[in-house]
Amino acid sequence: MATPPSSELATPPSPTSPPLNRIVTTHNSSIPPPPPLKIDALTGANSWRLWKSAWIEYEVATDLDEKTQRKRASTLLSVIGQDAKDIWQNHPWTDPAHRYEVEPVLQMYENYCTPRVNIPYETHIFHSRKQRAGEDVTTWYNELRRIGTNCAFDEITMDEIYRDHLVSSVIDERVRNQLLEKRDVTLEKALDIIRNSEVKAERAKAWNSVGDVDVHSMKKNTRTRQFAKHGSEADHARPREKMYAKTSTVVNCSFCGKTHERGKCPAWRQKCRVCQGLNHFAVKCRKLKVRRDVKTIGTEQYGVSSLIDDSATRHSVNRVDGRQ
Repeated sequence: MATPPSSELATPPSPTSPPLNRIVTTHNSSIPPPPPLKIDALTGANSWRLWKSAWIEYEVATDLDEKTQRKRASTLLSVIGQDAKDIWQNHPWTDPAHRYEVEPVLQMYENYCTPRVNIPYETHIFHSRKQRAGEDVTTWYNELRRIGTNCAFDEITMDEIYRDHLVSSVIDERVRNQLLEKRDVTLEKALDIIRNSEVKAERAKAWNSVGDVDVHSMKKNTRTRQFAKHGSEADHARPREKMYAKTSTVVNCSFCGKTHERGKCPAWRQKCRVCQGLNHFAVKCRKLKVRRDVKTIGTEQYGVSSLIDDSATRHSVNRVDGRQ
């Protein structure tokens, strides 16, 4: 039996496209391509920087940089990952021919990822990264290097150094958070924001001071109007004293236990040592229910023995007690 030609035994090429992230075989080597690009709000810029560097090395190592623009771009899109490829597909290309040119495609990803970098924020994170307990210096240094890649230290100017120090060291935490939220903050903008916050704080302080003065003045004026309308405090006799309005002297006052001119009770605005109430002495306190010698009461609990003599006080206490 005749053996069929070798050309008939060869397996025909598969019509389907190769899977993403496969090992791309060139005419002179077989080198794994960079892993799929991961883009997120926090690490997108750093991931892109690392991926781009790996891609450039990959092109040189596989001689892909010597191929046509279409082949280079198609290879890039086949290994970059589906999420990143969706960005390429949805990008509004002004020139459709640039869709399959490597440099425009790389620039498109650069523009997409770079705005996510907030230099003042990344610098603040860099300066805030202290060595942790139990962390060796090599791990700490490598972490600083990783964070520092987002800080653009190779392009930083003196104004940006001053700006970053202002952002990290400003005493007002609310102002610091406001500065950290801005990606395009400059030294001039940082100074303006801090100055404006200080001016607002001074104005608020001055306004509060004026408000305190106005409140005190209002209270004083209110008391003055009340006195002008109703008369002085001395003119307001107590309810019990109104019963004896025809006389000018109060005998055995129900509030102080003394004899005095009407409207001039010494217990007015005084605090009782028994109930802590106002406008009466302890000897006339209605809450006093203990029948004991006034000297004992005054010495042990309330100190009221000096207010009135023993006999008068004992008589007053018993009388009040009897009414209750």
